[in-house]
Amino acid sequence: MLKIKEALNQHELRIYGWTDSMVVLGWLQGDPSRWKVYVENRVRKIHEVMPGSQWGYVKTTENPADAASRGQFAGQLKDNQLWWQGPEWLSSFGTSDIGKQTYTTDQEMRKITPKQANSTQINIATTNITEQLLHKHSSFNHIVRIIAWILRALNPKRRQLPKYLTLQELNNATKVIVKQTQHKIFDTDISHLRKKSTVQANSKLRALNPYIDQEDLLRVGGRLRNTILNEEMNHPMIIPHESRLTQLLIDQAHCTTFHGGPRLTLSYLRQRYWIIGGIRATKKQIRNCVTCRKINPVKQHQLMGELPSARTNPAPPFYHTGVDYTGFVDIKMNKGRGAKTTKGYIAVFICMVTKAVHLELVSDLTSSAFLAALNRMAARKGAPRHLYSDNGTNFIGAHRQLREQYEEIEITYKNEGLLRDLVEMNIEWHFNAPAWPSAGGLWERAIRSLKHHLKRVVGEQRLTFEEYYTILSKLEACLNSRPLCPLTENIEDLDCLTPAHFLTGRSGLTVIETKEDARTRWELTRKIFADIWKKWKEEYLSQLLVRTKWQRPQRNIQIGDVVVIHDDNMPTGKWLMDEIDKQLEGNTADTNTEPPAIPRSYTLADDTQKLTNAIEGHMTLAKQLFT
Repeated sequence: MLKIKEALNQHELRIYGWTDSMVVLGWLQGDPSRWKVYVENRVRKIHEVMPGSQWGYVKTTENPADAASRGQFAGQLKDNQLWWQGPEWLSSFGTSDIGKQTYTTDQEMRKITPKQANSTQINIATTNITEQLLHKHSSFNHIVRIIAWILRALNPKRRQLPKYLTLQELNNATKVIVKQTQHKIFDTDISHLRKKSTVQANSKLRALNPYIDQEDLLRVGGRLRNTILNEEMNHPMIIPHESRLTQLLIDQAHCTTFHGGPRLTLSYLRQRYWIIGGIRATKKQIRNCVTCRKINPVKQHQLMGELPSARTNPAPPFYHTGVDYTGFVDIKMNKGRGAKTTKGYIAVFICMVTKAVHLELVSDLTSSAFLAALNRMAARKGAPRHLYSDNGTNFIGAHRQLREQYEEIEITYKNEGLLRDLVEMNIEWHFNAPAWPSAGGLWERAIRSLKHHLKRVVGEQRLTFEEYYTILSKLEACLNSRPLCPLTENIEDLDCLTPAHFLTGRSGLTVIETKEDARTRWELTRKIFADIWKKWKEEYLSQLLVRTKWQRPQRNIQIGDVVVIHDDNMPTGKWLMDEIDKQLEGNTADTNTEPPAIPRSYTLADDTQKLTNAIEGHMTLAKQLFT
């Protein structure tokens, strides 16, 4: 063969050899140093011509060389198709058809311990079983016990063992699982390590200086050979991060550490295992822990949606108005020491187009008090055509009264004069979904700005109704003087656009003195308002193009998902879990302009209703969900 190879050296040919002796094939495919000197020398000589990976097994009945070794007459050889063409399978032969044949010498058989014998048998018996168990079960300890019982069944001395699984048996089963995972993922690195005692230069294991121990396990070499750490911690078993085994090990360590964080979980794992990319894999797996997500749920967000037309189309101030209440404030019944206090509330009205604010002080949260505040606001700023609010009970009650007037149903409320005035306003009411604060972000932000000034101006003082009303009037002027656009360093930008410009033509905190006559004053006023709306279109609207948060589309909640339902009246650990059964029809947009896609009746008295409860009208929309 050497002569033939030298003669054909100019051709890039790969030569394969076959033998009908399993013993010889075991010699050729094994490490020559394992054999006796006589066999070792000849195997090394053969490997110089053809390595062991290019040797395969052929049956004696299909071996063409058998005719030459036994001898045949010329007539027989002439008609021997096996001699001239080889076996039938040779024409479709592929390199993957070469099988690995292991062979053990008599001396090695005498040195093999029962543990090694079981390990050798289990490699063949449980290769597929282990893979199936890893994907079928979610408990690593359960899989280890199954493999340990299989190992015991293959142990000829099983009758001498106790009825329970010993620690040694469990450790052996664990090593079997790890070994099979390593050979599946790191097969190339293990082969290169056996041949050259090192991994390839581009291997991701290179920094670990890995080696193969006596049990054929891939371990970290590292730099800590001289430490006092035990063998397991000094040379942990290497685990690939993308395997199912890694997920199960992280889950087990996470539960063992009582749902510790990623670093605590990984620190526990590294006492025995070294996971490639461990911190990233640990964080990813812990995010799937149902118990941790129940205790610390993450709110479901979607891509920030398009702004409604009520905010992007020019309209008179307060034509589109949002309304909400602040928390209660203490109001003194009269002046002097020892005066009793009562609760009052601040109703915040905000223009959806210009962000202009109107503040009203109300005595309670009843529908009649709100309607009175709305009437005062409409008298000063003009009646709104569209009113937007949360689903508060006071707002719902007011809407019910207005709706009864629209439909000319018999009025059962006492204040008929006020209702008659509200009917003449012709207000169309729009309600946001319950527990959906992002839909009312405009008035929520206005309330925050109001509280910023109130805490600094009023503080802990208790004021009378008139004093509070005066303070609110001044705060209203301050809020309406806030710039709508960023300030620039340009010296020509003397006056920035504010909500007050849309109300009075100038900032609420500035005084314009002019000596022009009435006609010039009228032309100036017209020009001012024209410039105001021009700035609104060119400067303010352009700011709204940018999404300040929720900038990436997320997966929508689907039927079959398990979710945690947010409830402000319950601690986080007691929030209900449920499965999505139904999806609101027509809500398929991947933006955050619609209420959550899963309908649920918003009933605090009975918070255990199924997510499949029907919703009637736009008043009872989806409850906010967390996943």
